[in-house]
Amino acid sequence: MSLRKKLITYNLKLRTKSGLTLIELIIASILMGLVMMGVISLDYAMRRTYRVSAMSADVSTRISGAMVHIFNRASLAVGMSTDLGLWPFEDASVRGLVLRQDRNNTPGDFTDDTWIRYIHNKSGGGAGDIYYCEIISDFTNVHITPGAPPALDATVYDPASCVGTQYFLTHVYPATTFTTYTLINDPGNFEFYLQVDMTGRNSDTDPVDPIKNKEYKLSTRVTPLGHTF
Repeated sequence: MSLRKKLITYNLKLRTKSGLTLIELIIASILMGLVMMGVISLDYAMRRTYRVSAMSADVSTRISGAMVHIFNRASLAVGMSTDLGLWPFEDASVRGLVLRQDRNNTPGDFTDDTWIRYIHNKSGGGAGDIYYCEIISDFTNVHITPGAPPALDATVYDPASCVGTQYFLTHVYPATTFTTYTLINDPGNFEFYLQVDMTGRNSDTDPVDPIKNKEYKLSTRVTPLGHTF
């Protein structure tokens, strides 16, 4: 076979072979890139949704758990209108609550009762931390009268004043306003209860956002059955 015929035969074979042109390759690359961008965007959105949901669930769980803890113990407070069994306190750095429980089943004797303290740090390195413990026995001789609460000095705030361990309850933001106690003692209208309001969110420094930094608020009223008024 002559060289000319060989070249013609070779060119015919090349024309019968299928392949991709440069334009087709570019289009395929663009489509592949769009698909990958969609997958990456979906993965990012799912991860972000998971993180936000996890943070929101963590905040709501911590707030509700702390509220139940305080409610259960405040419900067992004992006392009378002239010798209160619970009292909120606050200063520049802490906010808290002291309450008395009759664990010895001696309703006529307040001197052998147990006092429990909740203390919340408003500033400093532990801002937002909530602790609770039983207070030193010397505090059992204190009688809280309306309008004349006891001098809750640094001795009461100090962890050393606890009987045994001071337990960490939870951590809630914002540290300065997360929990408030309001004691209503109005015998004339037959009202005696403790109003507890708790607010929390994931970040104290970021503004409130319904998705990224959702704020949760819980409120409850506690009327101790063992407390007369």
